[in-house]
Amino acid sequence: MSLEPQVSFYNRTTNVDLSVSGWTVGTVKASEESSVLALRVWNNRGGSELASSMQDCSLFILDSLDGKSEPIVTGGWLKGKCLSLGDSSFIALDAVDVLEIGSQSHPTDTIIDGDINDGTDTNVSNFSDIDLKFVPAFGATHGLKNFSVAIKYFFV
Repeated sequence: MSLEPQVSFYNRTTNVDLSVSGWTVGTVKASEESSVLALRVWNNRGGSELASSMQDCSLFILDSLDGKSEPIVTGGWLKGKCLSLGDSSFIALDAVDVLEIGSQSHPTDTIIDGDINDGTDTNVSNFSDIDLKFVPAFGATHGLKNFSVAIKYFFV
């Protein structure tokens, strides 16, 4: 019997666990782009036991109230692309639109396997590489904007 998926978020450039440290976007001027976060979503990183595969995976944004009603969400300020699935363009994530994600081993599906692995970048079936950036709308109000990035999936 497999374990539940063991989901973790890492910065692929620095190898920092974002589940612990979070992502500080920094100061971004309205209608300008933030720097890109090189995100890696792992299933069972370094796992010594088999975990269930994450299926029908998608990434979405929630506002500071864990909802989808603030401009950071309704305005589609977060943009993303899934490199593992071959995306070449950023799409806006908003109250309706999500980013489908999956591993390089399943280029036409949205699956991230939970195979036993050593936690290195050679285990392409166990992670999805994603680029994220912020582009606040022209006229956006200034100040601190809190948000959450979440993953939706199912497993059997």
